Amino acid sequence: MTPSDDATIAGPPLDGAALRSAFSEASEEDVDATLVGEGDDEPNGDAATLRAGEKLGRYSVLGTLGAGAMGVVYAAYDPELDRRVAIKVIRPQKKSGALVQARLLREAQALARLSHPNVVAVHDVGSEADGRVFVAMEFVSGQTLDALDLPSRDWAEAVAIFRAAGRGLAAAHAAGLIHRDFKPTNVMRREDGRVIVLDFGLARAARERGADESSADDAPRLDPEPPPDFQQLEASSTFDAQLTRTGSLLGTPAYMAPELYGGGSATPLSDQFAFCVAVYEALYGERPFRGESLASIYFNMAQDQVAPAPPNSTVPTSLRAALLRGLASKPEARWPTMDALLEALGADPRRRRRTLVSALASVAALVAVGVGAFTIGSQRGEPTDQAPAVCTGGRAQMEAVWSEATRAELEAAIAGVDLPYAATTAPRVAARLDAYAEDWIAMHRDACEATRVRKEQSEQLLDLRMACLDRRKQELGGIAELLAEPDAALVERALSAAGGLSDIEACADLDALSSVAPPPAAGPVRERVDTVRRAIDRGRAMRLAGHNDEAKALAVEARAALPPEYPPVAAELDHFEGDVLIRLGDYDGARERLERAQLGALRHRDLHRASQALASQAFLVGYLQGENAVGHGYADQAIALAHATGDPELLSVAQGQKGVLFHAREELEPAQRWYELAIENLPEDSSSHRTQLADRLYNLALVRRGLGHTREALADLRRAEALYLDEHGSEDHPAVIDARDAVAVTLFAMDRYEEAEGALQTVLSARERDLEPDHPDLFNTLNSLANVRFALGRHEQARPPLERALDIARASFQDHAFLAMALVLAADVELEVGAHAKVRALLEESDAVHRVSMGEDSPRVVDGLLRLAALDLAEAGALTPGARRSGSGGSARALPLGPEIDAAGVERAARDLAEAEAVFARLSAQPEFRNDDLQGRVFAQRGELACARGQTELARTQLQTALTRMAAAHGEDSVAHARVAASLGRASLAAQDPAAAVEALASAVEVFEAKAYDTLPAVQARELLARAYLLRADLPGAAPLDRARVRALLDHAKARYAGAGREADALRVERTLAALPR
Repeated sequence: MTPSDDATIAGPPLDGAALRSAFSEASEEDVDATLVGEGDDEPNGDAATLRAGEKLGRYSVLGTLGAGAMGVVYAAYDPELDRRVAIKVIRPQKKSGALVQARLLREAQALARLSHPNVVAVHDVGSEADGRVFVAMEFVSGQTLDALDLPSRDWAEAVAIFRAAGRGLAAAHAAGLIHRDFKPTNVMRREDGRVIVLDFGLARAARERGADESSADDAPRLDPEPPPDFQQLEASSTFDAQLTRTGSLLGTPAYMAPELYGGGSATPLSDQFAFCVAVYEALYGERPFRGESLASIYFNMAQDQVAPAPPNSTVPTSLRAALLRGLASKPEARWPTMDALLEALGADPRRRRRTLVSALASVAALVAVGVGAFTIGSQRGEPTDQAPAVCTGGRAQMEAVWSEATRAELEAAIAGVDLPYAATTAPRVAARLDAYAEDWIAMHRDACEATRVRKEQSEQLLDLRMACLDRRKQELGGIAELLAEPDAALVERALSAAGGLSDIEACADLDALSSVAPPPAAGPVRERVDTVRRAIDRGRAMRLAGHNDEAKALAVEARAALPPEYPPVAAELDHFEGDVLIRLGDYDGARERLERAQLGALRHRDLHRASQALASQAFLVGYLQGENAVGHGYADQAIALAHATGDPELLSVAQGQKGVLFHAREELEPAQRWYELAIENLPEDSSSHRTQLADRLYNLALVRRGLGHTREALADLRRAEALYLDEHGSEDHPAVIDARDAVAVTLFAMDRYEEAEGALQTVLSARERDLEPDHPDLFNTLNSLANVRFALGRHEQARPPLERALDIARASFQDHAFLAMALVLAADVELEVGAHAKVRALLEESDAVHRVSMGEDSPRVVDGLLRLAALDLAEAGALTPGARRSGSGGSARALPLGPEIDAAGVERAARDLAEAEAVFARLSAQPEFRNDDLQGRVFAQRGELACARGQTELARTQLQTALTRMAAAHGEDSVAHARVAASLGRASLAAQDPAAAVEALASAVEVFEAKAYDTLPAVQARELLARAYLLRADLPGAAPLDRARVRALLDHAKARYAGAGREADALRVERTLAALPR
């Protein structure tokens, strides 16, 4: 190779002689092995392998899953959280110091903070005394992508799988993590279909420079990258060998970007390159860069010499172009981010081809005529240089239901409704219907030309496609007619109605159209079939517009005309009527219709309709009628049929219903997975994509918030809010306001009380502009506002919105969880002022509502029983600062004592706690159930009970466990965690350990003060901390007493007690203040 040739290669400069002599013996398998950086810091291969039964930290080893250059992966059991985990143990290094260990831990901890459905979850990181660093991860059961044989599958399925993996990569990049070894064996598809990327970021940290040097990856490179040393690489029989420069090369050669061969820094763009290699391999069955040695592969990479596509490949050229950009030798020529690449891979070229096919076919016909081919025109003796005047009647047909005049009338009517968002809604609805009409016209022409011009499809298929299109036209006409005379309710849902029109693309799905029995030939039976279908189509428009009574009347009218000679139309009518009856609240009637619909659809091979009917049954029976297990059966059948049809939107709907059923039972982890799958399968080219995506994100956020993943929930809700705003174009639209309401509630869950209060005030003002004071839609906002004010210590200001919320709930939500929520908050407010009898009555009422609405075994029932146990202890005096058991003495320092603990009240608490534990045990036996918050509260209540019984060491053990659970559920800086820490401080005081009490209580009070949390437990924590400071000051060698701090804590507690009418508590604090040393 000449110097001039060398200059043309993109990438680091190479040593030509070294390349020619290097790796002549390298096998193709060698490029699949993971390379690790070399140097003096070698892994200690003599490290003992752990055997089943041995312990690693708190984990019990179950067996070995695999081993590699970096370490060993074990299956293990976590006894604290009762779950199986995978633990990666990094082999100790011979010479590296603490820096390597520290960097690995930092990177693993960063990954642990990353919560994403397509990234393996890291639960824990730690190190052993022998230098081993371990990472405890989610145990994933499934197949790696190399085992799926993706090249033998449809290219769209392979792309969908890799897009899911790519979302994991993108999330890691956003968190500052780089994979460095992305390849099919590091991606797994679980049994439920979820795709998970493994080994994120750990390779990078595990092979850093020695303790005396910074990482080559993190330092900026000021000199040109050195050339790859292929001679050194090829000196080993495999590429798993160490290299000559520490950290010089990491990864698997077949998937490595060219800039990494010379020791360049790994970046998100090098991960993108590896990703594109893997996708290319899955689509074409071979890698993009051919070569018999590492050197030849590198040459092809550097010169952008990608292998040609196989001649029989069905992969679209647009998809190949997206991959080629990601495979560019120069990083700056690749996609700017993984998100940009994923968007390009997600564009469905098949839809674009369908949209353009009529225009392309017309051009083809013109060309054929021009060269004298035998066409319809030439056979009729027409000039061969002109196109035949066929297949152009679609526009005239469409103008009968949607024209410029219709459009103008509709826009003016919607804009004239007295709503703040009507003016922005009108042009958006018109534009959506315009687009639907144009798609219809294009599909009409394509159907005609496929038969009459291109001779590709039979006359029978043309009849089926035209019948399908005629129904879409009738539906459009029906919705346009309704929207031309709108009321406020219809304007609110106008965009959803326009976006909910039946999919025109279904009229090109020849398999689906042909699978159903064809309609009868012209005659009386055909006329009756057409009459029924026209009624259904108009009824669908009525239903989309919210006119359900009118839709039901049309169903009754259609049933009278139903022809027994053509049963498939009966299934259509049953399906339509069942959905209408759900909206009218006739659940039993709806159930009967939908059961008939799905059976009839299956009998006549209409898998689409059968799946739709089953999904509706899942929602109706499993959610609305509370038969959860039966609903799951329907949902599973709907999913199976959706898979059989290959329709991603149908699949997304069915998966979403599965999520709803888990969500209804508060089985949040499976609900999260199904919602994520529903989002993953939602087609991006759907006309209602924005609204459907926003709805699914909204549900997903509620689940994540329940799991304690509040940051992710907030991000989902912000995204949903933006989608709703983009869809409706007005901040006053109810969907936007609903999203903002949920954002405010999530801020509350994140302990950001003052932000939440401001946001809720704004939402309440917006809602009250359009709603009556007792409208049910005001409940959530009022209840949340009361909750925030209560948390801020303003219980009297919480009463007005709470009383309104309770009135609405009693009127509109009897025997519903909403009523129970308001009752629990009312109990908290009464507890603040010591009205224990009222508290008990409210809690018992909420418990009864929860048992009716959620079932006897639900997390809400456990919550109610724990609250009753806490009330029992409060009534017994056990939670009051200074409380003492009968016969016990006071402390060494003469501090004012609290009440004597009532033993009978303590035993009442024990009974309520035992019942709560029994329900929780039954819930925990369910394989999908996990609730760290609830488990933490059970342990906390055990600790409070033990403390009240004088079992202080048992109490502290239980409360320490509760702290661990709360940290997992909410984080160590959360109010929930701080409340348990305050209980631990109380137990430490009871154990005569004021130093430990100060430590626990000071951490709790710090959180309370930072978040302005000021309910009764926070006030008591301040008093307890002041007492702990005073008692600690009496210990030998104790730090001097900070009198000002103690006085400030007691002054605050006294004022809050007095403000709540708790005179005995205020008097006790006043006596403590009087006893302060001068």
